[in-house]
Amino acid sequence: MEAIPAAASEVVAGAAAVAAASEEVASVAAVSVAEVPAAAGKRYIPLVRKTLLSTHKNHQKMKKTTILIIVLAVIALWAIKAYNGMVAIQEQATNALANVQSAYQRRADLIPNLVETVKGYATHEEKTLTEVVEARSKVSQITIDPSNCTPEQLAEYQKAQGELGQALGRLIAISESYPDLKANETFMDLQKQLEGTENRINEARNKFNSAVTDYNRQIRSFPNNLLAGIFGFQTMEKFAADEGAQNAPKVQF
Repeated sequence: MEAIPAAASEVVAGAAAVAAASEEVASVAAVSVAEVPAAAGKRYIPLVRKTLLSTHKNHQKMKKTTILIIVLAVIALWAIKAYNGMVAIQEQATNALANVQSAYQRRADLIPNLVETVKGYATHEEKTLTEVVEARSKVSQITIDPSNCTPEQLAEYQKAQGELGQALGRLIAISESYPDLKANETFMDLQKQLEGTENRINEARNKFNSAVTDYNRQIRSFPNNLLAGIFGFQTMEKFAADEGAQNAPKVQF
């Protein structure tokens, strides 16, 4: 019976030894597990830092690029709007000049009938009649392009129209010396048409001058003047007030 306790003691001792060995193995394993992440972290920290810095730089670069794109888009939209606005107001001015030409042409169309009517009664007024015919011929030889009219062309055109207006004024004044001419129905009707045409001319000229003022202000104002210089928008000249072209001939009834 004494052999049994001795064997049991050996078994207990052996188990204790195994347990101690297991604890030592576990302790070593725990140390190894704790040391591995620390060692790995020391190796990967520079790489992570480099990656974060690169990502930050890319983000900043993208941010700057986005801001630049937005700024360029805003400038482009403004340029398109400003350009279209200048084109539109330029078209208004050129159309107004075309209306002036149309009004002047209407006056020129009345002159042949007026001259023929006066001839029938005022045979001694050859000089005045010749002046009117020559002035009308000179006007017909001057043409201007409303979309590409230079200041010199406009001045020449205005001068010729002014001379024609003055000649017409002298022609109308002849009627005072010829009662039969003054009472002629055809002459009276032509006088009315001429007076109405002169009023149309004055109105068309005023509208043209107003349109030119708006156009010049548009292309000379900052920052539109920068864009106007790039695309070749130039200031336009107005009709100057002069007695021959601005005032209608005095018509006496």
